[in-house]
Amino acid sequence: MFYDAPLATDVQGRDYDNAGFIDLGKLRDEILLADADYYICGPVPFMRLQHDALKSMDIHESKIYYQVFGPDLFAE
Repeated sequence: MFYDAPLATDVQGRDYDNAGFIDLGKLRDEILLADADYYICGPVPFMRLQHDALKSMDIHESKIYYQVFGPDLFAE
């Protein structure tokens, strides 16, 4: 489990496993399947990180779906 900003009272290994955003590189062997579809939602910077990580792991673009939410929705 990833926790983007653990509190001073949070204990790694009990309350969370990794600090920061989801790192697909750390989860690759546990969750990535070449024939699966991947859905990403969130702010644009987060989605870019996850999209690029999937692409770097040879997940085809046609298997990656996304939906923007948050203030980036009104950016233009």
